[in-house]
Amino acid sequence: MRFSIVTIVWNNLDGLRKTAQSLRGQQRDLFEWIVVDGGSTDGTLEALGEFSGLIDHFQSEPDRGIYDAMNKGIARASGLYVLFLNGDDILLPDVLARTEQRLSDGPGYSLIFGEVALLFSNGRIRHRKVLPPEIHLWHRMPTSHQATFISLAEHRLIPHDLSYRVSSDYYTIAKIYQNRRNEVLLLDYEVAQTPIGGASFTARHPMRMLRDHYRIQTDVLNVPVFVKWASLVRKAATIGAIRIIQILPGRA
Repeated sequence: MRFSIVTIVWNNLDGLRKTAQSLRGQQRDLFEWIVVDGGSTDGTLEALGEFSGLIDHFQSEPDRGIYDAMNKGIARASGLYVLFLNGDDILLPDVLARTEQRLSDGPGYSLIFGEVALLFSNGRIRHRKVLPPEIHLWHRMPTSHQATFISLAEHRLIPHDLSYRVSSDYYTIAKIYQNRRNEVLLLDYEVAQTPIGGASFTARHPMRMLRDHYRIQTDVLNVPVFVKWASLVRKAATIGAIRIIQILPGRA
């Protein structure tokens, strides 16, 4: 099995259905789907029959947050690479087959970064290309978590650190990149579409995100002080720009 798709869900049955629909369009023998539910009460458990033949592993129990649930998914995974695709995230058509073709004759990779489509709450879409990690990782992740395939073996050595409440995905990517055993692959196509801003936890806690990033830059990446402060200013401006985009009129 090449890919393990891990989906974290909690009281978001409609979002789970959307993610499932995108997986139905993928080549089935290339992936397993692991769904980790945080103890939903919105009918998710009763609706599991809708996903018959698609979900390979399912568990439902309280957790200590999304990154704790992700670690549970890692423990159940068996593929060479793990991709986190949560409720409301969409895996774009034929992505797994295209990526499998890129991997079939090459070496193993520690990290595979793809492009991503960012969906704003007003319907606007921003297409984000991959940023070269050797240049940009000091400031941010090269792409969204939902467009990053991670070596399962290396991720198990570096699980999500729950002390990073908002940005443990950035911590994990940075830590794996710093200690990578293999090369990094950059894909020139979009892997996923993911919502941004709105009611997401990160959007509601921007200061916590900035603190997390500062810690990662200090403890993991050893970023110089003046660069960290410049990065914080840039991120604060980005947060402001996202909020402005979301109040603009949506797509026609």
